[in-house]
Amino acid sequence: MRWADDFMKPLQTLLGLFIAGFLAYGIGVYGFTQFLPAVEAEFHWGRAMLGGTMSAFWLAAPFVFISRMLLDRIGLRGVLVVGAACEATALGLMAFLTSPFEMYLLRFLMGIGKVLIVTPIPIALARTFHARTGLALAVALAGWHVGGIVMAPVSAALISLTDWRHAAVILAVVLAVVMAGAVLLLQANPSSHIALDTAEGPRESDPRNDTSPRSNAALAIGTIAFYMGYAALLSHLTSLLNDEGFASTTVASAMGSTALCAAAGVLLGGVVTQFLLPRVAGALVLALMAVVELGAGLMNAGGGIVALVSLVALLGVLIGAGDPIIIEALRRSVRADRFGKAYTWWYLLCLLTLSVAPVLAGGAYDRFGSYRAAFTVMGGFSLSAALLWGILIGERK
Repeated sequence: MRWADDFMKPLQTLLGLFIAGFLAYGIGVYGFTQFLPAVEAEFHWGRAMLGGTMSAFWLAAPFVFISRMLLDRIGLRGVLVVGAACEATALGLMAFLTSPFEMYLLRFLMGIGKVLIVTPIPIALARTFHARTGLALAVALAGWHVGGIVMAPVSAALISLTDWRHAAVILAVVLAVVMAGAVLLLQANPSSHIALDTAEGPRESDPRNDTSPRSNAALAIGTIAFYMGYAALLSHLTSLLNDEGFASTTVASAMGSTALCAAAGVLLGGVVTQFLLPRVAGALVLALMAVVELGAGLMNAGGGIVALVSLVALLGVLIGAGDPIIIEALRRSVRADRFGKAYTWWYLLCLLTLSVAPVLAGGAYDRFGSYRAAFTVMGGFSLSAALLWGILIGERK
């Protein structure tokens, strides 16, 4: 019946996007962190170079524009197929790498695949769930972190049972096969029954049409501060905990626990978008990120299981909650028919920040012998960004 189709098709789209993020992010980010100690042991690369393998993943940022263009030309299914093929192929070829250049190139190609997969997610959801975009986005983004819950320990187990090269091939096959199932769940065009320009949001004649330059600056600074801490902490968390003397099984569990907390956090963030104004929610997220960064810097001064649990739990919740809160702030600042373009530019800024942060943190470690200097500076920056956000971000319901 028609009403059943109208109810089930959006849910199928949501489930398909949940699975797509589970694979692209769970394997490409969380799972890949488990490869770094094994790669370091084989090649004896420095921490800055290892951080660069994560940065190379994010350097595919300009492909957000390609993903946006392909979404309009070949549809959501087509974009996901191309992205999955790219990420899975590059991951499988890692089994044959012998040099940093090859590693960086393959991680860049994986990043292209990831960007192609995840860029259309908020746009497709804004077209399909216009009245509750923030909440639907939170559910879809939870897939990214549920992927981490599963794929971080799975990756670690595969590396332990075989080796990191064989593990890369196995994960590439998993990504390709499961993504095929996700694509089958999606509608060919998720906007076919709800046009983007009919979605709820500020209109041409609406006084909320444009934000002030100060508000835009606060949004940009807050984005840089949040995702710099996000990338630096997540990329170096395995190495940081190894330096603290935790067992490899404990470290793998910590990564999985970070993802578990992020999955809970992203749902919490989605609920928060329905009740708190972006000015309040965003400032709170940035202030808490500053606490986590300063705490990570102090880990090098000594810490035990309590410090580990506290760091992992709060970091995970913030990683999850930050995405829907910041994206919802962006969505409320532009007309609905401009959200796709605005999100593309915002995501480019986000990915460029993610590209730089791991190298900066790794370089600080190589220079000073600890992460304390890098995380202390980032903590101060996040705290400043929280103050600016709270003062300058406009209040829009």
